[in-house]
Amino acid sequence: MRHVWSGWVADVRAQRVAYPRYYLPIAAIVPLAGVSFFAAIGDSRWRVTLLIFLVGGPMLFLGFGASIG
Repeated sequence: MRHVWSGWVADVRAQRVAYPRYYLPIAAIVPLAGVSFFAAIGDSRWRVTLLIFLVGGPMLFLGFGASIG
């Protein structure tokens, strides 16, 4: 129970799970940063390029770069 107050997990078995106190805010911050960056781009041509890169990049990785298995 000490890890609840200090954030440190001393049990080796419990270290396999990411501690949500640190990673849960990232789930909200990263998409909001992407949306604000996307909205800050004034030229629509660069907006489309960024959208293709952000959507198509993971798809290309899944199709060609991910290991089989």
